[in-house]
Amino acid sequence: MIQLAPVDIYPNPATHFVAIDSILNVEKVEIFNFSGTLLFTENNSDIIDVSKLSGGIYIVKIHTFMGVFEEQIIKNQ
Repeated sequence: MIQLAPVDIYPNPATHFVAIDSILNVEKVEIFNFSGTLLFTENNSDIIDVSKLSGGIYIVKIHTFMGVFEEQIIKNQ
């Protein structure tokens, strides 16, 4: 049985923004660098502006009423 993830982030790699596609209500989104430093937080948003981030790999934590989901994104220059 194939189970779909409740959260999807696209485009990945990203340049200017990422969109969060989810059947769950997104309460908060946190972006961390690979060292674990919190860079910024967005509340109640499914479009996240990543244009100010440097190129690299980032961890995105998506908070919903069902829990916290983690995804990696790649930010292009």
